Amino acid sequence: VIGSDIALLNHAPVVAEAVADQTAVAERAFVLTLPAGAFVDADANDVLVLDAAIDDGTALPALGLSRL
Repeated sequence: VIGSDIALLNHAPVVAEAVADQTAVAERAFVLTLPAGAFVDADANDVLVLDAAIDDGTALPALGLSRL
């Protein structure tokens, strides 16, 4: 008998509430607030980590992420 445990599968988070396209202006502060339910994950206790970078992969200077 071959068994499987579906609980061990990792499900990717999905967009639950679409976020409109954003535009940032060089040398000006940019703030984006995501709604608490913007993404959902079927796996209990998973933590969503957000990251931002320049197109070439380098980190953004003075980037601050805060949790509301």
